[in-house]
Amino acid sequence: MLPEVINHNNEAVEAEFNWIYDSSTNRLTKSVYAPTGSVKAHFGEFVNLAAEYITIKNIDSLKSALKSAV
Repeated sequence: MLPEVINHNNEAVEAEFNWIYDSSTNRLTKSVYAPTGSVKAHFGEFVNLAAEYITIKNIDSLKSALKSAV
């Protein structure tokens, strides 16, 4: 029974990920909403961004980004 249970659990987890993520394009297909937590990622790309507070940990990276954008 254990192999069947493991296979079933793996299929359920894969189905959940496939619902929000398309591995062929490496993109999320659904919005990920974390109202009481936080999200940490290596890279983010936004069309629009609204923020009440922003903390920049490395000011040199901001300077570099602004210089290349202007």
